[in-house]
Amino acid sequence: MLKFKVDYKPTPLKRPRLTRIGGKPVIYDASKKEKKDWLNLARIFSPDKPFDGPLRINLEFYFPRPKNHYRTGKYSELMKPTAPHIHTNMPDVDNLSKFILDAMNEVFYEDDRQVVELNSHKEYLNDKKNTTGYTIVHIMPYEKKSSFFNPEQTESFVLTREYMENNKTKHAFNKVFPNHVPDSSSESI
Repeated sequence: MLKFKVDYKPTPLKRPRLTRIGGKPVIYDASKKEKKDWLNLARIFSPDKPFDGPLRINLEFYFPRPKNHYRTGKYSELMKPTAPHIHTNMPDVDNLSKFILDAMNEVFYEDDRQVVELNSHKEYLNDKKNTTGYTIVHIMPYEKKSSFFNPEQTESFVLTREYMENNKTKHAFNKVFPNHVPDSSSESI
């Protein structure tokens, strides 16, 4: 088990780019420099040899709050009551995760194909002094499926086509999740 924090702005993986060199098309990694920079900070935590076998990884992305989340004047250290609690803006959590998984290839593990379970989370920091943000990475050997994926151990409800056809309503989500309260920054369903 390995858990570490990297003080580097949470960064999404950029799409591969195409350019022409000598008239021939060449594909290049647009995130190469950022991945190298992130890895230089994370390398101190790397194992002596890359992990092998199946892995479970948890990623936590912490973003600094923008200035418009805070009040002004003598109350500039206080957050506005309308500031969102949850980070629902760009970048997408899947692209943030892809960046980290790609950056750790061949250093923390042989290949990111070994990751069989991934849990990612993003949120705002409530520390106005931290203007960069950071990522917490937790790597564990995969032994068995998390209880979240095991319906026998948790109460779960999976929507099916049959359920939707039998309950013809636009608001089936609200029937299944009656206590769901969207964050103030998100649109209502």
